[in-house]
Amino acid sequence: MYIDELKEALGRDAVLDADFDRFSYSSDFSPMGPGEEVVPDVVVLPRSTDDVVEVVKVALRHGIPITPVGGMTGMLGGALAINGGILLATHSMGEVLEVDVANQTIRVQAGATLQSINDVLEPHGLWLPHLPESKWSATVGSSIASDNDSTFGMRHGKILQPLLSLQVVDGHGKAVEFGHRKTRFTSSGYKVKDLFVGAEGTLGIVTEATLKVEPLPPHRRVEMIVLPSLTRAVDLVTHCLRSGISLEATHVNCRQRLKFYTHAYLVKHGHEPEIPEWAGALMAFTIAGDKDVVDFQVDWVLAVGEKEFGGKVVAERDIVDSWWTSK
Repeated sequence: MYIDELKEALGRDAVLDADFDRFSYSSDFSPMGPGEEVVPDVVVLPRSTDDVVEVVKVALRHGIPITPVGGMTGMLGGALAINGGILLATHSMGEVLEVDVANQTIRVQAGATLQSINDVLEPHGLWLPHLPESKWSATVGSSIASDNDSTFGMRHGKILQPLLSLQVVDGHGKAVEFGHRKTRFTSSGYKVKDLFVGAEGTLGIVTEATLKVEPLPPHRRVEMIVLPSLTRAVDLVTHCLRSGISLEATHVNCRQRLKFYTHAYLVKHGHEPEIPEWAGALMAFTIAGDKDVVDFQVDWVLAVGEKEFGGKVVAERDIVDSWWTSK
């Protein structure tokens, strides 16, 4: 039986076939109800690329499907073993393999969470700006596989921007490196690594990645302004970008989401915040860098938002800070 082969190759602790273990991997963040769980036949916890190679070889011999997963924070069911077989839980591969401060790069296993990477980088004055809200659970491998967005995507893009190279185990059980390791830019060769971004594990299983990182900004301001409509909020964002404002993170949302924040404020303080009745949308944003430059740009955005787009700056810091905490 292939499960016995997996246990022999990886060790019994790395192969979970008990009902209660398998059930723990039967759902992600998708809106699923009781009875809609998808229970895999077996869960494997690899510790290295070599382990993944062994799993793929066993699965290939027996014709067993493999579903690679990361932190399972997706909301579309992409981390569910809908065809049964092996669920390969890469969160067990979470090591930081190298921090190269001089070249501003980091090499990690695919199961390293985005927050854990930044915890390692912070003492060096560096950070990886790819940070979705699920950064404590979301992994590098799953970010590559799903091409997810990030709080700081407005300025720093998605995972493809910092991705320099990756190691992949293909469907024949071969470990292959794609990319240019620590080279930030090159015009030579096919950009094969780019194909794996958003491939959802269909082209191979990502086991390691090299990422370029950035210097930590010395200062950041977080602000929020309410506007009459979603259209006006989007127009303000467009105007900022056209004007050369370095928006780092931007969040535009509707009246209903605004009510979420105002209600939380009411519950905490016992009175309504000073948000006008006409407010139909919110625009929250951050700008980071040198303090004088940041303050100039933020003050410009708030002044233009009020004068030219009919907005009102949110004065209650609890509302602004609660938005940023959620991010």
